[in-house]
Amino acid sequence: MTLHPGLILDSPVALSELPDFDILTGGDSGTKTDWHNHVPSFRSQGPTRFCTAFAGTAIASTFNHKETGDKEVFSASELYFRSGGSIYGNSLISTLIAMQRNVVLENDIPTTIPDGWGVGIYNRLKKQAIASEEHRERGKPFAIKSITNVLTTDAVLRSALKQSPLMVAIGIGTGYSEKIAPNPKKIYDYHAVVLLDIEDDGTRIIFDSLSFAAGFDGFHKLAGNYDILYAFASVDLPNDWYKIQSDAKAKPFDYALSHYGKPRNYYLELEKANLFRTVLRAHPTLLAPAGRLWTVLVNAICYGGYNVTDILNHLTNIRRTGKPIFDLNSTR
Repeated sequence: MTLHPGLILDSPVALSELPDFDILTGGDSGTKTDWHNHVPSFRSQGPTRFCTAFAGTAIASTFNHKETGDKEVFSASELYFRSGGSIYGNSLISTLIAMQRNVVLENDIPTTIPDGWGVGIYNRLKKQAIASEEHRERGKPFAIKSITNVLTTDAVLRSALKQSPLMVAIGIGTGYSEKIAPNPKKIYDYHAVVLLDIEDDGTRIIFDSLSFAAGFDGFHKLAGNYDILYAFASVDLPNDWYKIQSDAKAKPFDYALSHYGKPRNYYLELEKANLFRTVLRAHPTLLAPAGRLWTVLVNAICYGGYNVTDILNHLTNIRRTGKPIFDLNSTR
């Protein structure tokens, strides 16, 4: 099997700018939804780097079927290029933001799966994927609702799945095509899939656009300890969501956000932020919790006496348990 995922990891800053699911919903929200019954038929991304777009159009189809009973299919190629996909891949956030405007029907802009991949094929497909204004207008009723950042602890993922199938970023490596994929010891690429369910033993059920073997129907399982780098849900947001989130995030960190009482040094913050962002490239599982607390973390390194290793340990514990190690509102 040759894997051809397509994902450029979103930055911590981009993640921090999204509303947080657990802050806005208060955690548990309603009864469990069986998303398995609503997903569209499996479609392979072939050798393209379209995984983000195939995951996005699968989510749009899933929501539409749940609401209307109709199994509309949407164009992954149109979404990919409209959301800024490059020959190397595309990010989850840019895909989801584009989906908030509209999702074009597949029969308007068919998704062509080529035999190979390269600059020439990319350019040809990009020209073919341009939708007319009429097609875009027809797709507006299928646009998804607002998106939220989901903390990747088991409890929060389960809670978010009651409201939405989740678009998630994962790393993939040897053994990914096994019946239950083990958490890779070494990641050789990144991939976007749809998380549909978590079983009682923690096994994750996903809907995937890679082709593992003849007869593959798109459903795949990941081991309970499989790292989800970050996740997004689609939910209705209150009109004042930004104020709600900002107030909730700032409340525990008044001292940290005021630079621990020290004079602010913008250039120091820029230097440490760039350093921290570089270090995080080697720790993609920490991107989501880092984004969630980005300003506080940078201030802690610049003014609070914490070093980068302290912050990495702090974020690792948050990712695994949802609980912090340090009180970042106090100096080290």
